[in-house]
Amino acid sequence: MFRGKNALPSYCRHKASRQAVVTLNGHDVYLGLHGTKLSRDNYDRVVAEWLAAGRCVPSPTGDAAAITVAELANGFRKSPEFTTSSHQYDYRAIMTLLVRLYGRTEVRAFGPIALKAIREKMIGEGWNRKTINSRIHMARRIFRWGVEHELIPPAVIQALEAVEALKAGKSEAPEPGEVPPVAVEHVEATIPFMPAMVQKMVKLQLLTGMRPGELVILRAADIDTTGTDWVYRPSTHKTKHIGKVREVPIGPRAKQILAPLLTVDLQAFIFSPATSEADRRAEAHARRKTPLNIGNVPGSNVKTRRSRAPGNRYDVPAYRRAITRACDAAFPPPAALARVRGENEGSWKKRLGERWGELVAWREKYRWHPHQLRHTFATAARRQFGLEHAQRALGHSNANVTQVYAAVALEKAMEVARAIG
Repeated sequence: MFRGKNALPSYCRHKASRQAVVTLNGHDVYLGLHGTKLSRDNYDRVVAEWLAAGRCVPSPTGDAAAITVAELANGFRKSPEFTTSSHQYDYRAIMTLLVRLYGRTEVRAFGPIALKAIREKMIGEGWNRKTINSRIHMARRIFRWGVEHELIPPAVIQALEAVEALKAGKSEAPEPGEVPPVAVEHVEATIPFMPAMVQKMVKLQLLTGMRPGELVILRAADIDTTGTDWVYRPSTHKTKHIGKVREVPIGPRAKQILAPLLTVDLQAFIFSPATSEADRRAEAHARRKTPLNIGNVPGSNVKTRRSRAPGNRYDVPAYRRAITRACDAAFPPPAALARVRGENEGSWKKRLGERWGELVAWREKYRWHPHQLRHTFATAARRQFGLEHAQRALGHSNANVTQVYAAVALEKAMEVARAIG
């Protein structure tokens, strides 16, 4: 009989001892004489504690500190702390390092020196200082989750708190560069090289200033269309966990993009890779010149068991990759730096040698990413309506945050210099 992955472990009878028993993660927990109220109460308590701990239990020896770093990371990966987080990419990055370097290490042996070794590894891989500090904090959060669920002793997290954050100019970690707004002309030159679905996503983000994470989870159910002005309230967002409400106004030009995409299924994601792939196939079929009685019939050459089928919605990395591919197509590097047909990444880099840095510089000049669209919107909103309006449009509680996004226009400062200086 099939048991779903969320099914509860069964209350069973151990024949030899006539005790009630429940098996949790391969470990038998005895509950008392089978069939008695006491054993039933013990079953309810043990299973409730197991669920509260994220379906994790200490090691069979009963020593919670004996679990390994890999077991701790695996338990955290199944917890709501991770599954509902908007920073899953960052959590995965730090968990990969933890498991790779200290996966078999018992948590009681993981201390400040080990955490600093993880940090040095991140510095060696070229991560910037703010990213390193953020991910070290996430590593501590994973261990703190283990303490919260009594999987590891409190002394472990107390020791890890002694590792201070990297200070600016006090380490070899590079400083993060400011995220500049991308020129609208640059975006418009790139859009023709994107899939039709991604084109709509870029245009909508440029018109609304919403975060990429809010864009990819857009559903008709989250859009209030009752009034003249539409309002999008994301089902989850960056500050939801602290009780903030996020409302994104949808203007007339944005409504023209969204209106044709709204379907009867209110819960379906509007921007779907599966829909994009179906549209691409339909467009390719419309351009077909081969008669239908020759060659493949539409639908006859589709794999029934695909290793990677299109999903029901984009995620932020996939959205960013689609933009990067469009940038490379719109602004190809000079022939001397371009990739040769059939050449893999390693061979390409080896062939260019010292000139690889020129290619990197070319990419930095012509590539842009989704977060820059929000900066572009913020700069335009602040220039035209002022800081307070830009703050409200971006959903910031503090105007200082808005100033990071909306750079003060240089031309206004130049006007002052021309008049006074």
